[in-house]
Amino acid sequence: MTVMGMTIAFAKDISDIEGDAKYGVSTVATKLGARNMTFVVSGVLLLNYLVSISIGIIWPQVFKSNIMILSHAILAFCLIFQTRELALANYASAPSRQFFEFICNNLDELEALKVIMHAQFQLNDLGKLRYFLGLEVVRLDKGIFVSQRPSALQVLEDLGYLGSKPMITPMEANLKLGQDEKEKLADQTLYRRIVGKL
Repeated sequence: MTVMGMTIAFAKDISDIEGDAKYGVSTVATKLGARNMTFVVSGVLLLNYLVSISIGIIWPQVFKSNIMILSHAILAFCLIFQTRELALANYASAPSRQFFEFICNNLDELEALKVIMHAQFQLNDLGKLRYFLGLEVVRLDKGIFVSQRPSALQVLEDLGYLGSKPMITPMEANLKLGQDEKEKLADQTLYRRIVGKL
């Protein structure tokens, strides 16, 4: 993951080289230049793919070697093709952005990987995330909104308070507490179950 994060950061800088140079911003990309930076990014990723392919060949009993080799070979081929396209475009800003998008969000290769994963493991793409561990995830134009509303409503429903009106102080205002040992204590299992849901 560190290798991929570094590569994404460097690939992002390739499309910004013209603007950074224009305003005198000194980055690794402006020092190396677009061509060298592209070769660094492509080289690191290609090395990563080749190591993954080698591991799949050397230890086929540890990994699903056919999936590992095929998926990384596809990614390596596509990376070489994209690097060549960027070189043919003379490392211009728009093709550099396309190169960055390929590295960060390659939908064609993702679809190919989904087909392979479905064939081998019967995995299905469930689409965009909507609910996860009691969290509701909503995608808006301004960003992603995460809410616990469904979980909170479920707790209120379990308690029987779903239709209740909100109050500032949810207990009797003039309640006198004392040490009456004859009163039966409340059942703790309900309270423990509710606290466990929080």
